[in-house]
Amino acid sequence: MYNRGFDQNLFMVWIEENFYLNPYAIQTVINIIDYAQTYQHVSKDQFAEFIATLLPEIKFEEVARFCSDEILTDSTLRMLGRK
Repeated sequence: MYNRGFDQNLFMVWIEENFYLNPYAIQTVINIIDYAQTYQHVSKDQFAEFIATLLPEIKFEEVARFCSDEILTDSTLRMLGRK
């Protein structure tokens, strides 16, 4: 598990509180996050956009909430009320 500006533990708590997922689905979400941490962390916002694209029930803003400022664009930070 990587932590390149994304709070995976808190995100998974949020996922489990908001969606009914069986253990297989939870592991699938973790695998998607691990893949994204490795291969989809090239430019700002790309990580959150990738996760939101693969998990259509989750919006970009919801993923971005768990990202650090360093991996988000200024416009996303403004949208989240962080700038």
